[in-house]
Amino acid sequence: MPRYSILICDNSPSDLRVLISMLKSAGYHLIVSSNGRDAFTRATTLNPDLILLDAHMPIIDGFATCRLLKTHVDTQDIPVIFLTAANEIEDRLEGLSIGAVDYITKPTNEQEILLRIGIHLRRQMTDVEAIEDSSAAINRDTISVETACQILKNNLGQAPTLEELAILVGTHRHRLSDAFKSVFGTTVYAWLRERRIMQAAQWLETTEMSMQGISDELGFSTSGNFSTAFKKRFGVTPSDYRRAIVARDRPIKSSR
Repeated sequence: MPRYSILICDNSPSDLRVLISMLKSAGYHLIVSSNGRDAFTRATTLNPDLILLDAHMPIIDGFATCRLLKTHVDTQDIPVIFLTAANEIEDRLEGLSIGAVDYITKPTNEQEILLRIGIHLRRQMTDVEAIEDSSAAINRDTISVETACQILKNNLGQAPTLEELAILVGTHRHRLSDAFKSVFGTTVYAWLRERRIMQAAQWLETTEMSMQGISDELGFSTSGNFSTAFKKRFGVTPSDYRRAIVARDRPIKSSR
């Protein structure tokens, strides 16, 4: 199993001590920084597998740091997770909209942090070129997963059953399920639900589609189920999410 490296950027000594102890015990190699400018420099030099980023820090704050990371060729693909006490909806929306893969608010528990880190590190392995395994069986499973993902992305609202999907990619359901768990650390349907929710967030930001329309397009059985799933992922209802986006983007009127 590869030993992943994680860059932690947090200006709280007490929080750093807790994170360092927790992540070292989990077997990760750590790179530590206490401000955004130093974190950016270390990231471009050392190329960590994942970055844990506080939002409010001196010199360069976490949001500005994330923007720099996502525009630099050497760091743009590194997953960034905000781990911060900044828990306002505007903060979460900004963090996710500028490229972070997740946003965890303090206080939280060790299991949640380790679980989310593990999920996003495994997701990095979806690129075939990044999977260093010469086994023909593993390669075939990886290709099956890539094909399955593309089919699901193209049919978010009317996704095939697991049995149908397996037939389409030339394997059987149990092998496809095992391949998804190996690559993503999750089930086929959990992966699909995440893609549906992320598509919903994009439509809420960029279109005027109704909640019912989005729910129907993405294959949710009811708009209530859609709202529940969305709130579980983002911490707010779809309506509140859209209102926050509108408020954020509304131009400031001149007092003249």
